[in-house]
Amino acid sequence: NRRSTSVVIGLDKTPPDVGGSTSPSPNENGWNNGPVTVTFAATDALSGVVAESVTPSVTLSNDGANQAAMGEATDFAGNLGSFTITSINIDQEKPTIIVALTPEPNVNGWNNGPVTAVFTCADSLSGIVACTPDQEITTEGVNLTVPGSATDRAGNVAFVTSAAFSIDAAPPTITADAVPHANGAGWNNTDVTVTFNCADEASGISSCPAPVIVSEEGAGQVVTGSATDNAGNTASTTITLSVDKSPPVVVFASAPPSS
Repeated sequence: NRRSTSVVIGLDKTPPDVGGSTSPSPNENGWNNGPVTVTFAATDALSGVVAESVTPSVTLSNDGANQAAMGEATDFAGNLGSFTITSINIDQEKPTIIVALTPEPNVNGWNNGPVTAVFTCADSLSGIVACTPDQEITTEGVNLTVPGSATDRAGNVAFVTSAAFSIDAAPPTITADAVPHANGAGWNNTDVTVTFNCADEASGISSCPAPVIVSEEGAGQVVTGSATDNAGNTASTTITLSVDKSPPVVVFASAPPSS
């Protein structure tokens, strides 16, 4: 009698199919602004995957562009499969932003016209996607500031606020007064002291003329004074004086001889 036996032989020469995914997903610019976890999975339609052979999840936490992570898996036939995820971009650093004021305030800390806040943004890794445009400030005020922000392609945001500045575009006021006042005919018969009164509601007065004494005789003498506020605005005024300190000359006419 013949006996026959059979042996079941499994043949699997195909490596398992390995894939991977990242979490969180990159933003619309292809960047993450925090650590990225790569998770691997594998399938094998024939002999099956050895679960313990699948590369465990790996977390990338260093900044850098075009980073990669590779995972592997082995099937029960001993075939090795692998998969590499590439183009992982991580930028966790905020961009830089600075602001400069032009023109700069004067020595008193004031401007007498519009001020432009100029913003400069930079990011050495993912690059800048948004930067506050230059802002021109024309409104008068004290201790004004201008805020700005910069956003990089990874979504990191940095903020800045300009130094305080003040704008006063209006000239000061100045008036002149003469003492003693002229008589009804518009004349003075003594020395006249001209005093100036200066005022400025915003930045305040930086200079106002000292009193002027008019002692010379003459008609239609013009005295001018100028005021300057702390923002550099100026205003002037004039006053006209006529001074005659000399008494009139009396001339007596002799009577004609009698005939």
